[in-house]
Amino acid sequence: MTLKPLWQLGFSTAIMMAISACSQEPAPASVAIPPTPASIPHTNHTMASSPEAASTPTSHTSQNDCEIALNGTDAMQFSLKQIEIPAHCTQATIHLSHTGKLPKTAMGHNVVITSQAHLRGVLSDGLQAGKEHEFVKPNDERVLAHSKLLGGGESDSITFDTALLKTEPYVFVCSFPGHSGPMRGTIVIQ
Repeated sequence: MTLKPLWQLGFSTAIMMAISACSQEPAPASVAIPPTPASIPHTNHTMASSPEAASTPTSHTSQNDCEIALNGTDAMQFSLKQIEIPAHCTQATIHLSHTGKLPKTAMGHNVVITSQAHLRGVLSDGLQAGKEHEFVKPNDERVLAHSKLLGGGESDSITFDTALLKTEPYVFVCSFPGHSGPMRGTIVIQ
């Protein structure tokens, strides 16, 4: 049996996928598609993931299910629309990565956690706080946690207590001006 070099295997896989797409037939189940560098989360933390995690979007990509990987892109999108935190977690950590290339002055992303009831006020006050405060009002008691504002290629992590998440609906949002519409999601305790 002759083993093909890795680049030939990837090329063969790409050809099979292209033929499959043109013929409207699914690719053979035996074809394994290696992850691309763009699909691998960029964080400052070592995180383990399974092959299933690479193909199925989930909010838990580490062995510690109280940690969540969240990516923001140059297309003003978060990688998740819902963050699910197991009920046993007393604290949770969100690892935010800006996987785009644009600087934070043009396409900055952060993650702000607040209750659904306070979202509008937090965003309004964040806008007034301006870029010098990374669009988050300083010492805002309505904000459970927030990351720093990131530009392309940067990452940050925030850790917060989950007790309040059990009392009322909470959301995560990017407070950079104009981003809060498409870049938001819900947080649920399972």
